Amino acid sequence: MANDNHANYAKIGFAIVLGVAAIIGTLIYLGGAWGKTESFFIETCYDKPVSGLAVGSPVNFRGVKIGEVREVSFIGSKYDVQGLDMSRIYILMALDKDKMGTADMETSDCEIGLCEMVGKGLRAMVSVNGITGIAKVECEFYPDELETGPSQLAWKPQHTLIPPKVSLLESFSESATKVMNQINRMDLNAFWSNINASVESVSAMTLSTRHLLESYQPEVERMFKNLEETSASLKVFSETIRDNPAVLLRGREAERLSETER
Repeated sequence: MANDNHANYAKIGFAIVLGVAAIIGTLIYLGGAWGKTESFFIETCYDKPVSGLAVGSPVNFRGVKIGEVREVSFIGSKYDVQGLDMSRIYILMALDKDKMGTADMETSDCEIGLCEMVGKGLRAMVSVNGITGIAKVECEFYPDELETGPSQLAWKPQHTLIPPKVSLLESFSESATKVMNQINRMDLNAFWSNINASVESVSAMTLSTRHLLESYQPEVERMFKNLEETSASLKVFSETIRDNPAVLLRGREAERLSETER
């Protein structure tokens, strides 16, 4: 009987050990201890709000995820800067070498290649999903962009810096805000007063023009009458020349000789 109890205890213990091993193996696999890929860091700065962007947000290149955001902070907390640069947004990103196709390259070579891509117009833009509100960093080529490059910054980046690209929606929103601010600063009362004064001036000028035309109406009617008479005379003269062109030479019709009369 005792032997049977020991056998049961051994089976239970073996099952417990096997379960614990399975759990540990699962945690190790999910934790990425096996098949862990190598990454290298890049950074960008942003002048606009980055609501929704956090650690772990995806970093895409032409829509394909190539990494994730590792830190979101202010430039002033990372570098020794002054003025408005202190409030610019600092974004640190880790790019997966395997997904970038550079697994066999050294990190320094990856950074050199990325600098060449920046020289060809690679820019980073923070975009937000309007439905979920989750933000991401989109990297794409914009050859015509003339935005601030790394050589024009007031600090020296620790990692390769991809210049920022403001989205079309942000540009439109900023322009709309400027227009609304200008409208708010306008003196609408003075604006409408100027419009009313302009309308009154145009009305007065129109009335003066009408009075002037009315005062010269007889002369205008006489002028048109003379033009009609002149036109009628020219018409008669044209018909006369057409029927008897010799009139132009003699001035009038030649008289018939008496010998030709019967």
